[in-house]
Amino acid sequence: MRLLVGLVLGLLLAVGATASLYQEGGDVLVIKDHDALKKVGAALVEFYAPWCGHCKNLKPEWTRAAQALKGILPVAAVDADAHRDLGQEFGIRGFPTIKFLHTDASGKIKAVDYNGGRSAKELVQWAMQQAQTVALGRLAWIDLAKQLSGRVKVGAVDCTQHKQTCDEFGVRGFPTLKWFGENKERPEEYSGGRDTGSLAAFATQHWSAQQPPPEVRELVDEVVWEEHCTGHAADADLDIKEVKPKQLCLVAFLPHILDSKAAGREAYLQILRDLAVNCLAVTVDPCQSQYGHLQDRPFSYLWAEGGAQPKLEANFGVGGYGYPALIAFNPAKAKYATSKSAFEDKHVKQFLESVRLGFESVSDVSGTLAKIENRAPWDGGEGTVDAADEFDLADLMGDDDKKEEL
Repeated sequence: MRLLVGLVLGLLLAVGATASLYQEGGDVLVIKDHDALKKVGAALVEFYAPWCGHCKNLKPEWTRAAQALKGILPVAAVDADAHRDLGQEFGIRGFPTIKFLHTDASGKIKAVDYNGGRSAKELVQWAMQQAQTVALGRLAWIDLAKQLSGRVKVGAVDCTQHKQTCDEFGVRGFPTLKWFGENKERPEEYSGGRDTGSLAAFATQHWSAQQPPPEVRELVDEVVWEEHCTGHAADADLDIKEVKPKQLCLVAFLPHILDSKAAGREAYLQILRDLAVNCLAVTVDPCQSQYGHLQDRPFSYLWAEGGAQPKLEANFGVGGYGYPALIAFNPAKAKYATSKSAFEDKHVKQFLESVRLGFESVSDVSGTLAKIENRAPWDGGEGTVDAADEFDLADLMGDDDKKEEL
């Protein structure tokens, strides 16, 4: 009886010893549950059965691959016969099945099937390629989200978990990229390059097309000047975010309201408004041809009454030849160009096109850029003559009835 018990125990121990191809603590990481697999992160994983002849044949090369990738990328093994829940989770239908597994941003495990050769070299090369693809993909998406921060949201949908959503938007392959613009029910499919630059350019262009035209703003204080032209640094204490300088500021110095009247001033401002609309259009020159890559910093359109900002006019050499005057100012370079033509729609557009093509002479700002003087904004009216400026013609000519005779 003792001999029989010993034989049975010996057989059980022998079965136990062959139950797993890989031992814990070896070069190949042994995975037994979902949590352990998730904790590993990225890994090259073999799903096997201890009785599988092909799995036994793969063991030496699999171990060599694990040794080569040690400290670089985990090489793991799952006994899918003993841990059938893991086999079912990853759709294992035969042995050995090799997959590259990694977790996405949401923590879900993603799998890529391997269908190549079974040598250690081939396994290592493929595993490193997959790791590089995942890493560069994440980097591109991170960079894209950073570039588009504050303008375009960058997101992802796991179609294995949200099949209904993906079916709703006609997703048939992976990855599929779509632009959700104003019409969220009918997104536009993206078919351009998959590099960060191409994606950012596409998103920025579409974002810009949806933005309202920039306002034509009156220079009434320094806040307007900084927020809409020169920019300013962030201030964490005051919860003020950084504002980057605009690529180009179009600044008009318009005639005094008493000279142009309200209708004349409105006509000048309308020319600037029309220019702002044209410069926002995605396919319309002159603005987008040269500055399309800077659509996140559109041009600004500013104006001041002639003589209201004398120090700023001195910076740009304005005023000596009358009003209206128009300058194109690059705040980052502290350089400007001055329009020499009449302030009319076609001439203003030609001036901007000439600036774009580099045909206009450019000057450095004279002296330190002035602070904007606080002024009351134009109320849209005709303006009034100050009482101190009024006089009676009789005071100038004298009263003939009271002349002294010689």
